Amino acid sequence: MGTVFFSEQSSVAAEIEGKVVEIPVNHGSHVNKGDVLVQLSTDIIDRKIATPGR
Repeated sequence: MGTVFFSEQSSVAAEIEGKVVEIPVNHGSHVNKGDVLVQLSTDIIDRKIATPGR
């Protein structure tokens, strides 16, 4: 066993609010640009679209 250190760190934020319904990657997995990291429920945004002006 060893220790892995990384040279880069990123902060991640969503442009919309939502409940996390799936995380399709495993901790420590290699990811590529464009990979889906988190799937959010669309319930909140669907309600906002259905009732504009709120």
